[in-house]
Amino acid sequence: MSLPTLTQDFLLHASLGLNPDAKTVIKFGRIAGTAATTIEIIAPFVPTFLTAASTLRIRAGGNADDSSAGIGAQTVKIIGVDSNYNEIEEYITTNGASVSAATNKAFLRVFHCHAARVGSNEVNVGDMTLEAVTGLSIQSKVVAGDGQSAQLFYTVPKGYTALVVGKETGLMDVEGSGTTQHLAHFEGFVRAYNESSNNNYESWRKIFDSSHDTDGTSAKSSAEIVMTPIPEKSDIKVTVFSHKVNAEAEARLFILLVRN
Repeated sequence: MSLPTLTQDFLLHASLGLNPDAKTVIKFGRIAGTAATTIEIIAPFVPTFLTAASTLRIRAGGNADDSSAGIGAQTVKIIGVDSNYNEIEEYITTNGASVSAATNKAFLRVFHCHAARVGSNEVNVGDMTLEAVTGLSIQSKVVAGDGQSAQLFYTVPKGYTALVVGKETGLMDVEGSGTTQHLAHFEGFVRAYNESSNNNYESWRKIFDSSHDTDGTSAKSSAEIVMTPIPEKSDIKVTVFSHKVNAEAEARLFILLVRN
């Protein structure tokens, strides 16, 4: 395919939904406390990439106030793709500390979920963990008080090519020592869809990396443009490798989707 010239007007029209052949997606993730010397996808849980689509539900063990008539989250909107990599979304009703009803649609990937209707607390009171009904793996999580998920992995929907037109990574030491230098390394990866390969995917390939260090109290961040075209059905993930426990790591990808 021929990629467009990325003028400011083109990007503005795409972000405002005024271009029928392009749209923008902002993906962000956060780990409140990193593990030491462990590679982690930037998310508040350990993600599992499904090999078959599954219906979803909110796992039991949440807060009683996150219910259909509660003061917290009352409904949750889920956005992702189905088994054919077409974009889908669905709303489900929260059920307090009990498991919720399952979605009607089956999701292969979940990009994002958020509290779509709330009570007087204006945000979810407890953690809301979204699990696959088949296999019970965690597919998304909304941490208490956040209102939305913060998980940095994404799958390019069918019919689109993705361009990462910007990325930001950041690190802050939350141990409070104020003296210990802290180093972390961020990497972005892509794996392309390939029906003849294992589980329909090629190997993960790195498309960017960056490193940060702090003096124990301050935050460090960096921004960069990554212009590698990423084909439809490809998975994208961002990982962090921290040299010390309990750092706060976060990252954002600014993705342009261009219709094939």
